[in-house]
Amino acid sequence: GESAANHLMTFSGKILLSGFLLFFFFAYLQTYRNQIYNDIKLIALVGVIIILTLALAHTIVYKLQWSEFFVPMSIAAMIFTVVFDGRLAFIIMVTLTILTGIILSNNMPFIVANLFVSSLAIYTVRKLRSRTQILWSILAVTSGYVVVIAVYEMIKFSSWESVMEHMIFAAANGFLSPILSYGFLVLIERVFKITTNLTLLELLDFNNKLLSNLAMKAPGTFKHSIDVGNLAVAAAEAVGANSLLARVGAYYHDIGKAEKPEYFIENQLRGTNKHEKLSPRLSAIVIVAHVKDGIKMANEYKLPSIVADFIPMHHGRTRVEYFYQQALEKAKENDSEVNEADFRYPGPRPNTKETGILMLSEAIEAASRSIKNPNPQRIESLMDTIIESRIKSGELTNCPLTFRDLEIIKGAMMPVLTGSMHERVEYPGQRKKLHIMDDEA
Repeated sequence: GESAANHLMTFSGKILLSGFLLFFFFAYLQTYRNQIYNDIKLIALVGVIIILTLALAHTIVYKLQWSEFFVPMSIAAMIFTVVFDGRLAFIIMVTLTILTGIILSNNMPFIVANLFVSSLAIYTVRKLRSRTQILWSILAVTSGYVVVIAVYEMIKFSSWESVMEHMIFAAANGFLSPILSYGFLVLIERVFKITTNLTLLELLDFNNKLLSNLAMKAPGTFKHSIDVGNLAVAAAEAVGANSLLARVGAYYHDIGKAEKPEYFIENQLRGTNKHEKLSPRLSAIVIVAHVKDGIKMANEYKLPSIVADFIPMHHGRTRVEYFYQQALEKAKENDSEVNEADFRYPGPRPNTKETGILMLSEAIEAASRSIKNPNPQRIESLMDTIIESRIKSGELTNCPLTFRDLEIIKGAMMPVLTGSMHERVEYPGQRKKLHIMDDEA
């Protein structure tokens, strides 16, 4: 009778409260994160993790009668941070922590403790750059729980046993959560086909088939890709883009050049140029083909699409200007037509901050090699020329970089460029040795 009705009332109350919370959360998603709201896979992922966390909380506290501080809230915090980003993870965690607190009979200490600990967890993994970060997460989560429990139990004048019990469960939680998070992330990447920083870190390894192949067949291109990577990272950090993604994109953007490396200037020995025997049109077709070849290789080696996108996007719909001009001159002489389409890259144009940054870094890096006696003014006017031409031709229209971002990017690239261009010091007697070698050659 009486207690069943009360039970039902409490239960309905909890359901309604939970409904309100979820409504607010989805309203936030729809307003500020439309691309996640409209991606059924990502919504499913959020849903699955929320339901699992709530079920776990109920089981741990009511079925097993263990401490509520063993509920692994920070697993969800870390997964959401790595899959989405810190800001969204925080919003999800506020929602999830209050939901769990409601289920655990409006447990206020639990809610406060886990908001604090989740923030620490989010902070430790918001930029995944190395394996050792897992240790920092363990430390942060554990010490966060210990501090909060100490404060709460002091206020309550709890018995020493109860404090120790909470502490032990919290420490176990702090140790297990980060390790489990990393394990689940690997699973989530496979199941939901999401590429996180974990995969990007693996792709930086030069022993990777695609990169070692490029280094062997096209050493000039390989070195160019690494230099472009340094520029792209500096630019991405400065405008708050994903610098790890920018570096990985830079390493892989030219893998297609491994097919016909000798047609690209950076792999040619002085005085040997394959293009002398080709018409400008054929030359351009060979050059443009590196994008198609790159995409083919990316598919073969299952490169994640966010990385493969850099291959066609770093040229967008630009023209192979050098051979186009050559063709125009020849056409004038023979009074023939030039088909401009033969000299254009297929696109698409960059559509993210990172792909836009790579387009600029790539063009600036390549052009900077040809500056005679480089000084900061010359480098800056080169950057201006390239950025202006990309804006004029509409290459940056689909990418979210603002004019202000472009100014910041220029400032960030400057020290990297001047650093890589400084003249080498000449040692005494070096000239003489070099001359002897020249004579022998």
